[in-house]
Amino acid sequence: MSLRTVLMALGSALLASPSASPPEALSTYAIELRSNEGGLDVRGSAVFPPLESDTGSFAILLSPLARDPRWSFRCNGRRLNIPASSNSEEGGDRRWILRLRQTCPAGSVAMIGFRYRLEAGTAAPQLRVAAESGFAGGGGELWYPQRSFAERQRGRIVLDLPAGLAAIATGALQRQDRTGGRQRFLFETSGPAKLAFAYGPYSEARIGSPSPLTILSTGTPEQAADLARNLAPRIDALERAFGPAPFRSLALVEIDFQSRVLGTSEYGMIFSDPSKMRGAFDGPYWAHEFGHQWWGVGIRPVSASPGAALLTEGLSQFGALLALEAVDGAAAAADYRRNGSGGSKAGSLALYRELLRAGQDRPMAAFLPQGAEEILLAHQLATTKGAIVLRYLAALAGAGRVNALLAEFFARHAGGRVAWADVEAALDRGTDGEFRWFLDQWLHGTAAPSVSVRYCIAGSRVRGEVHQPEAAIRLPLPVEMTGAWGSVRALVRAEGRSSRFNLPAPGPVDAVRFDPDAVVPTASFAAGTHCPASGRAAEGR
Repeated sequence: MSLRTVLMALGSALLASPSASPPEALSTYAIELRSNEGGLDVRGSAVFPPLESDTGSFAILLSPLARDPRWSFRCNGRRLNIPASSNSEEGGDRRWILRLRQTCPAGSVAMIGFRYRLEAGTAAPQLRVAAESGFAGGGGELWYPQRSFAERQRGRIVLDLPAGLAAIATGALQRQDRTGGRQRFLFETSGPAKLAFAYGPYSEARIGSPSPLTILSTGTPEQAADLARNLAPRIDALERAFGPAPFRSLALVEIDFQSRVLGTSEYGMIFSDPSKMRGAFDGPYWAHEFGHQWWGVGIRPVSASPGAALLTEGLSQFGALLALEAVDGAAAAADYRRNGSGGSKAGSLALYRELLRAGQDRPMAAFLPQGAEEILLAHQLATTKGAIVLRYLAALAGAGRVNALLAEFFARHAGGRVAWADVEAALDRGTDGEFRWFLDQWLHGTAAPSVSVRYCIAGSRVRGEVHQPEAAIRLPLPVEMTGAWGSVRALVRAEGRSSRFNLPAPGPVDAVRFDPDAVVPTASFAAGTHCPASGRAAEGR
C-alpha cells in the first residue's frame, strides 16, 4: 500500500476520543524512516484539516537538522506546482514557505509530500541518529514537518531497519515484516498525539499488570525484570488515583540522553536515561514520569494558558506523592516532602523555601512564564508548592474525594486540552465551594507564612497558640497527639497573627507533632515543647 493511499484512508477516518472537549482538528501523517549507511532517509505525506481561507502559499516548520528537504503540494488531490520556496529561522526551527503557482481555495484539503535525510551524527537533546540506534521525541526537536509546535497529529510511522534491531513508535504495532537482512515495523495511532520513535539493539521485558508495560533496554534481563517489579505497584497507585492509564499499553524505552535530560514522557511511552533505568530505583521520579501519561500527555494544557505547569508538572508530582505514600508508607512520603531524596531537594518544601528566600514565589494559577528561566521556575514551583498544596487539600477534603474528582475530570477531558482554571472549577464544584478560599490563597497568591507554635501538654489536653508574625492567613494546621493509648489527629484552625487552641485527647499525651505529614507550605515552621514546671507554655524557636 502506498503512502498516499494510506494517507487518504486515514484522512477519512473519524478520531476516536473519550474527550468531552471540542474535537481537535488533526493533521494525518504517513512517515517512513529507512536506515541507510547510518543515517535515516525520511519520506512521507501529511493531510491537513480544510483550509480556513484561500491561500497561495503554505507555511511549515521543520528542524534545521533535516538535510535538503524536498516538497510537493496537493489541493483537493490535485497537484500544484511550487515554483519557489523560502526558509527562515524561527525559535531554533526552520520555517519553510511553499509558494504555489495557483491558489488553493478555502475549504480545500491540503496535502504536502516531503523527503529529507537525517545524517548519522545528528544530535540534539531530543533527536539523535547513529549507526545502530536513534530516537526522536514528540515534544522536542521538530523532526517531522508541522504547521506549529502546539498542534497534535495522528497517523502511521514505518521504520525500515537492519535485522536485529528493536523499534518502537507512537501508537500500536500493526505489523512487523522481515525480508533478507532487513525488517519493517508499522505503528499507527488515531491520535491526538505528538509522534516519536526509537530503535536500537534493545532486549525486551514485559509485565501485564496493572497495565501492559514493555521495557526496552540494553541492560540485562534481570535488571529489566527488577525495574518492572518496582514499577508495577506505582503504576497501580496512579491508576487507583486517576483512573485507568490513558493508553492500552505503556512502554519504557532506554535512551542515552548524554546528560542533557533524564527523561521525557511521550504518548504511551517514557524515554528514560540509562542512569535511571539501571541506577538506584527512584520511586518519585518514576511515578512523576508515568503520571505525565495522564497530565501533560493524556490531557494537554491550552497553549499559553496561565498555570499550565500546575496541570502538567503539579498534578504529575501530586501523583508521585500519592504513589510514594501508597507503596513506601506515610512516613517516607512525609520525609520526601520535607527534604527530597537521594541528596536532591527536588519536589520538597526545602527547595520551595530556597525559592522563597530568593524572592522567586509566584501566584502559580496566574503565572505565564516567559523564557527558559521562568519555565524552569514554573516547573520548580509546580513540583514543590503546587503538588504539596494539592496534598494539603487532600488532607483537608479527603484524599478519596479529591482523587475521585480528578479521575472524573480526566475521564471527561481525556485526549483534549484544558486550562488549569478548568481543573480548579471541577475541584470547586466537587467540594461545594468549601475550599474556594484555599485555592485562592495558595495558588492565586503567594501565601507562605512563618509559623511558630507555643503549646502546653496538660494531661490529656494540649493547649497553646499559633503565631504568624508576617503574612497572617487562614491556616488549618494538622496536629498529631500520641500517648500509651495510641495516636489521634486534630486540626487547629488558625487565622490572623495569633490563634489559641485547646485540644482533647483520649488519654495522657506524651508527644505532639504539628504538620506531621509536611503538607503546609510555610516559609518556616517552629514548634514548642512540653509545659515547663511553672505551667507556662514554651515557645518554639
